[in-house]
Amino acid sequence: MEQHKNKYLENFAIMYGNQTVEEFRRIIIRDEQIVRACYAESTDWISSEDFVEMILIDSVFILMFLKQIGPRYIDKTGDFLFDQPCHRDTIFEDLLLLENQLPFSLLENLFGPFFIKIGSNITFRDFILGHYGYKNRIKPEVKFLHITDMFRCVRVEKLGLTKEDHIKEQRMKKFLIKNLHNADELDSAGVDIVGHKVERGTSFVIKFERGVLTMPCFTARGHTERMWRNIMALEQCHYTYAAYVCHYITFLGFLINTEQDVELLVNKGVIKNLLGHSESVVNMVNKMCLGLADNGSYYYDIAERLEKYCDNRLNRSFATLRRVYFKDLWTGTATIAAVIILVLTLIGTVTSLLQVTQDDNDPTKSLLPPPPSRDL
Repeated sequence: MEQHKNKYLENFAIMYGNQTVEEFRRIIIRDEQIVRACYAESTDWISSEDFVEMILIDSVFILMFLKQIGPRYIDKTGDFLFDQPCHRDTIFEDLLLLENQLPFSLLENLFGPFFIKIGSNITFRDFILGHYGYKNRIKPEVKFLHITDMFRCVRVEKLGLTKEDHIKEQRMKKFLIKNLHNADELDSAGVDIVGHKVERGTSFVIKFERGVLTMPCFTARGHTERMWRNIMALEQCHYTYAAYVCHYITFLGFLINTEQDVELLVNKGVIKNLLGHSESVVNMVNKMCLGLADNGSYYYDIAERLEKYCDNRLNRSFATLRRVYFKDLWTGTATIAAVIILVLTLIGTVTSLLQVTQDDNDPTKSLLPPPPSRDL
């Protein structure tokens, strides 16, 4: 793979000239200490020359790889990453790993002027957002640290929080969700669970109004756990008191305890299961909830209102009535017909009783003369 990345650098130099590559080197040397400070572990053991070359090769590889990711090649290109789609998809996913990140500020410093030089009508930022399908999903003023952080920012943006809201959220004390019924219990208590199909997987907006719990659709596929784990690890380090992704996964974990919960949420449109077996989704979501720092939850108020709704006996009674006697068209029709017959029977019975009572209490009937004698 390292040899392949060197070939990408050679091809880049052929296409755009060695002067462009040397300009990249000068920028990396200028920002070397800033880049080194972005890593959690010390990089002192890497010489300056090796470090600059490593950053240069990785940066150019990201640019050249993403430039080719769009077209679908029918004929062989000689690039094994694109001749075998499984490699292309693996690299595309590896670019999300937290340990593989390059500071986005560095990439912008490198490729921003380059995009202007080659006459591109888009910025490097738009280039990255477009290749991940996030064009116009983040406000221009929102800055992100790297590609993994970009994935988080796209989702947090949907919460509609202003800068002041972010500051308030970080300062205010959040309460931890200690108890929350699972999806099957919520359904039994009369909560109507509805899944959002629009912008699947890019929203954390959860609402509970008038007995209806509205949630975004969570897609469970092969790389889902790896993607979410990296974003959650980022939050645990950099967004301790604004860990909205962790809060969302934890909330989802409360809802999913059994395979029956998964099947219910799939039918409601809250989960799209591409893993096959429901147990795989249960294990994946519950494992992601382990080891998280407990700093409260953004969805605490919703959880509290759900618990109060479920504890209401009247709500449970109506839910049982709806589930048992009105679960489908035929059952509901039979129930209504039975109620009509019962009411008509009751009316007939009451009418008969009133008639008998009226006859017994009629004084005119007691004053009638006895029948005439038939004595001869």
